[in-house]
Amino acid sequence: MTEPDLTPGSDAWLKLVTASKVPAIVGLSPWDSPYSQWHKMKGILPREKTTDAMIRGTLLEPAILAWWKAKHPEYHTLKEQVIYRKGEWLLITPDGIATDWNDESVVVEAKSASRLDHWGDPGTDQIPPYYKPQVQMQLHVTGLKTAYVPVIGPYLEFREYVVKADEAYGHELEQYCKWFWDSLQSDTPPPLDEHPATYDAVRRIHADINDGEAVELTVALAQDYVNHTAAATHWETKAKATKAVILDMMKQAEFAMCNGEIVAKRKRNRYNVHLEQVLKDTSALNESSVDITTEAV
Repeated sequence: MTEPDLTPGSDAWLKLVTASKVPAIVGLSPWDSPYSQWHKMKGILPREKTTDAMIRGTLLEPAILAWWKAKHPEYHTLKEQVIYRKGEWLLITPDGIATDWNDESVVVEAKSASRLDHWGDPGTDQIPPYYKPQVQMQLHVTGLKTAYVPVIGPYLEFREYVVKADEAYGHELEQYCKWFWDSLQSDTPPPLDEHPATYDAVRRIHADINDGEAVELTVALAQDYVNHTAAATHWETKAKATKAVILDMMKQAEFAMCNGEIVAKRKRNRYNVHLEQVLKDTSALNESSVDITTEAV
């Protein structure tokens, strides 16, 4: 019997739960929602074109692994793309499995990032929250205790992170992903949510238009649509105005501070500079500082 093609992107691979799909399944991926991932695995959502970011990651992976191997001569073997299959539904393919002279093995998962905002201090386990489920599922299925996550960031900067297995979390991930995979056997997808990928998925699933056909909305839904669209336009305009005020105050400064907290920083891009938000929670700021910014706009 011919073995199915399990390379990433193949039809057989698409239908299985893989480590790279786990963040989307549990709702932590910035690129996919549970709704969009379900429809991709179901074969309903048309496949996306390969992006520059995907190509970049594939091309850079060997270099990242080579950097990691040079940094860790204690590991004499580094096997790449090792396949672990669990049951009929779960497939794990770590970028590498490294083995040291004591026959102790570790997972190696290479990443590339255009920005390092969500990465913590090198040497810690502070990887972005959307990579945590992927790495923990790899550790759970392989039964290994440690994963190294080398990453290449802006300006060709290499960093390394070390993640320890969380057995309880890994078990929860497996149970939830099995429930998700079982749901694919039915016609009931995850509920619609606010993730941008969900909106994009609905657009792509229903790409045709029946001229003249109409659907009746409830009054509440119609009001939500009109009011939220107007509010989004309003707050987008307000956000740009606030950015302009802050940039004008900063002049050539790199950071915008408030009560000892870094609120934003100026960053260079190819053509000029832009303001990048750093502070995500304003609870550390007092109300007067927030009011002053609002009044300035």
